[in-house]
Amino acid sequence: MTPLALLKKRYLSHTDRLRYQPNLEGQRIANDGTIYIGNRAGPSKALSHLVHELCHFVEVEDHRIASPHWGLKTPQVWICDRWCCEPHTRQMTERELRVISYQLNVLEALGAPSRAIHFVSALEYLADFIHVPLEDGRPAYGEGAPEADKLDYKDRITSRIRWMAKRAEALRSEFTLERFDREWARKIDLLSR
Repeated sequence: MTPLALLKKRYLSHTDRLRYQPNLEGQRIANDGTIYIGNRAGPSKALSHLVHELCHFVEVEDHRIASPHWGLKTPQVWICDRWCCEPHTRQMTERELRVISYQLNVLEALGAPSRAIHFVSALEYLADFIHVPLEDGRPAYGEGAPEADKLDYKDRITSRIRWMAKRAEALRSEFTLERFDREWARKIDLLSR
């Protein structure tokens, strides 16, 4: 059985309220409340993108499961006649790292193992990436950060991506497949009410 067939059998065959829609990017809510999740991220289509959306469903708070975009928003501030993202923490990145930890465990169970480094590099485009520390835990910028002549921009990016990969791998022991399966069953039950 292919990993996709196994995923459909194990997770998507037990409910009509959560469905897979090929070529859909992310998640959308239909007028009847059905949640559709897809296998596309930008121009790329992959099983890992579908699993990522399943993991968001499991990871988000209960009141967000049937909200567009999982009910997640970016902090914004009005500057020079436009809205601009202005995160003060790395909360968005931390959520994605939890989701990626689940994702790695689910993919492994489906027979399609991967490594955190393959998923975390895209997180450099999140608005709160500025708050991600260097691999050794020091801030990338500001007080306590290495001087520019000791670590250039590209090296800072690479170091921070390694920090995120290590963090995602470490979180796998907390965001296990067993925990995923328990939360999956509980949230599917919530959808049925």
